Amino acid sequence: SPLQVFQDDSAEGQSRSKLVSAVFCACDHDSDGLLKSAELRCFAEAARWFDGSASEWGQEYLEVCAELQTDPAMGLDMELLGKLVDDHVGCFCTNAQLGIILCMLSSVQSNDD
Repeated sequence: SPLQVFQDDSAEGQSRSKLVSAVFCACDHDSDGLLKSAELRCFAEAARWFDGSASEWGQEYLEVCAELQTDPAMGLDMELLGKLVDDHVGCFCTNAQLGIILCMLSSVQSNDD
């Protein structure tokens, strides 16, 4: 179960990095090690950080990439997603919130199959 990642590890930092990794993998639909616009939008919507239109998302994605100093054509790697969810200005997520997001992403994926 996705929550297993969260519950198995008592070391806070290690469990957080496992959660970020699991969320990243759940969003990385093409398994290329990068979250591009559509993949990051899945995370943003699950995290309830974004619920606007496609054109609004396009602008939001460019702003996120600029803030994280990454090329929008490349997207975010796992380290940058970690920075995003650790950012109290951006999309800060607690470990519990990451666990909930992971469950939401996993249920969406299983419905797509």
